[in-house]
Amino acid sequence: MDALFCSRLPVNLICAQRFVRKICQNCKEPLDVPPPSRCSMPAFSQEEVATTKISIGKGCGTCNKTGYKGRVGLYEVMEINDELRELILVGASALELKRKRSIRECSRFARVV
Repeated sequence: MDALFCSRLPVNLICAQRFVRKICQNCKEPLDVPPPSRCSMPAFSQEEVATTKISIGKGCGTCNKTGYKGRVGLYEVMEINDELRELILVGASALELKRKRSIRECSRFARVV
């Protein structure tokens, strides 16, 4: 982000988006994933990992044998606090910004269907 842009405009939030494929509801089947593999999901609590049901699309005529039908948006909204604004103004790299704890503290994820 350009430092001049950031200093002249009151930027309060940054939003990033990703679109991911949805599993086809017509051919969706449960997938048995062993508990040790589930432990490597850092975005979820242990309780969520234990109760989450994982599925796979086998492929059918509805999804053109891909197992996927449609997309869903995943959005991350990050509030720009004073510490982060200062780092942007001095020209910190994206890697430096990611390393700062303030980014993790002010990030929020949202799933929009």
